[in-house]
This record gives sequence, C-alpha cells and structure tokens, in this order.
Amino acid sequence: MTEAVETEKLVELARELAPTFRERARDAERLRRMPDDLLPLIEPFLGAVVPKRWGGQGLGARALCEVARELAHGDGSMAWTTSFLMEHSWMACHLAFEAQEELFSERPYILASAPLTPAGRAEPVEGGYRVWGTFRYASCIGNSDLSFASAPIEEDGVRVPRTFLIPLSEVTVNDDWLMSGMAATSSASFTADGVFVPEKMSLPLAQFFSADGHPGAAHEEAFMRYPVKTIAVMMAAIPLGVAEGAVELMRERMPKTVVMGTVPRIELPVSRVRWGKALQKVRCARLLYDDVLDQTIANGDAIRTPSEAEAGQQELDLMTVARLSKEAVDLVCDGMGSSTFKLSDPLQRAQRDANVMANHYFHDEDVVAERGTRFVLGLGPSKNDPWFLMGPPKPAGDEQAAKSV
Repeated sequence: MTEAVETEKLVELARELAPTFRERARDAERLRRMPDDLLPLIEPFLGAVVPKRWGGQGLGARALCEVARELAHGDGSMAWTTSFLMEHSWMACHLAFEAQEELFSERPYILASAPLTPAGRAEPVEGGYRVWGTFRYASCIGNSDLSFASAPIEEDGVRVPRTFLIPLSEVTVNDDWLMSGMAATSSASFTADGVFVPEKMSLPLAQFFSADGHPGAAHEEAFMRYPVKTIAVMMAAIPLGVAEGAVELMRERMPKTVVMGTVPRIELPVSRVRWGKALQKVRCARLLYDDVLDQTIANGDAIRTPSEAEAGQQELDLMTVARLSKEAVDLVCDGMGSSTFKLSDPLQRAQRDANVMANHYFHDEDVVAERGTRFVLGLGPSKNDPWFLMGPPKPAGDEQAAKSV
C-alpha cells in the first residue's frame, strides 16, 4: 500500500472521529485535557509518523497536517493534543538509536509534551545531565508520561541549549493552564529540580532541530530528514480546520435558526453574505496552507533548505492562514445570535480557540509580520530572531551567535 493511500485512510479516520470530538469538547474543557476514554480512539494516529523500524506507519508531513486539520473540524484543543502527541513521537526518533530502541520497545509511540524554548539551566554530570527550571506551554502534558525540555549548558563560557527527554514522574506539573481558549490542551508548565537525564536522552538543540544532523536521519523514511520547524505547518492546519468546521456549522444552522420566531437566517440577505465572506476567507486560507504544505514536502524530500526569502514568505503565509481562519470564525459567530455563546455551543468554543491560536508565537502578527517581511525584502536576520524555532540558518562564520540564546 502506498504512502498516499495509507495517509488518506488515516485522514478519513480523523474525519469520522471529528464529530465525537465535537460532542465531547465540553467535557475536555472541564478536565483541561483530553478525556481518558478518548485516548484509545486516537491511538491509530499516534504512531503515524514514527518509522516502520519501530512499528510505526512511517508516514510524513501530509498525514500529520491533514489529520490535525480534519480533527479540528470537531474540536481545536483535542486536535492540537492528538497532533502534538503524533509529532512528539516523531521528535523522539531524533535521539540516539539506543534511546529510540528503549522508548519504542513496547508500542510504536510515546506520550510526551515538548516545551522546547530554552529555560532554566542544565549541568553535565557522570552519565548525563541534571536539569533545573520551569518549562512553560507543555501542550498535552495532561495526557503524557514524558516531556521534552530545553535548557542551556555552559560550554567554554558560552550558553549552548540542549533538549532533554524527562519522565514526568521526576518533575512537578504545575496547575497553571487556566485559559479561555484551547483550554483542553493541558498546556501547563512543569518544574524540574535537578532531575537526572541520561546522555542518550539528550541532544544539542540545534542538532535536534536540524533536518539531517541528528541520529534519526538514518531511518529510511524521508520525513525523518525534515527540520522540526515543519511543526509550523501543522499548527496552521488546526485553526484552518476549526474555521472550516465553523463555516460548515453556520451553513447547517441558517435554515433552522429563526430570528425572533419569524425569519430563518438563510432568508436574510446579510446573513447569506456574511456566510459567503467567511467561506471565502477559509478558501483563501486553505489555498495558502496547501501551497506551504506542498513546498514543505518538496523541500523536505530533497533535504533542501529554503532561501531566506522563501522562509519569510512561508512564515507570512502561515500567519495569514491563522488570521484568516480567526476572521472567518468571528464572522460566523457575529451573525448567529446570542445563543451561539452558550458554553455548550461549538461555535463560541471555535471562536475562543481561534483567537488563542492566532496569538500563538508562530502566528503573532506583531512578531511574524515584521520578521517575515524583513526576510522577503532581503534585509537579513536580526540578533533577536529565534533561529532555533523559525528563522533561516545563520550566516557562515556566525557560530557564536548561533550558540547564544
């Protein structure tokens, strides 16, 4: 069976699961994580992008992103949780093969969160490292038993960030994820107090984020030679899926929603125009998303690093996907009456979720619009650019800057 066929089967499974996510979204919000009884339903997705060597399906970026988009038709938070659990299993395959063999010895996936922005500190000790610090935005930690975390160590007077895979039993998970939107992602922080991490469960962050500079690049699957920043496309797929779901719901409801007991909304010209505007925003967002996903797959398969201008354009495009998706959901919610804002209604949840995702760092207009435009104009990187997350490679001879955080 070809990868395309296997991917489509998985996407169809996500399409079938989306209504269940919608039905259970209120339960998930109350829990602030995915309900435990739904975990068996997402298990078919969790090893999708894990190499076949470890029992996974060995699929690629299209499976990851399209599963995320389809699940988001039902609920943004649980789509986020599922796709991040998928992606974090893939990230674990960047570690040393000794670590991978241990992690995937019993099942073709791990359950891990991954706050990768460097924080705290780490020190080398015999056999590995000790890690201290509080690490924020550990998405899906409520459904995990492991977590990645990144912290700098001192090397020749320079702070060099490394990433570590840590058992959650060794840290304190903080009850600090109290959000209006994306509430069920359990993106809480955790605190490590000198926890020991074996050498095999750690890599320099630059190596971890690289396309083919990590041990996992030896796997046969092309997706194992994509840079970790591929996650940016997946993260745009989720607000797009939320917006697509909201536009679908408005279409279903317009003939049934009667204004003051007299006129169905579908008979109001302004309501039809409002829906048409929302539809077009979603269509534009989908075209941008499809284009960036296709580019990402082409570049990843060729192990090709996009030019600075291409990287900037992709950042602008993905930010625009999230912004257009938010605007589409706002249009829908502003035109379906006050009953839309019941806590049980999926439209108001879609609006809260879309607002939060549009303000995620990867979609932050104040940050991304400036940096992306600067790259497109050929004005070069800034010393403040987070190169390890989104930016193009640093110029040759700038190793010292690349090691600084």
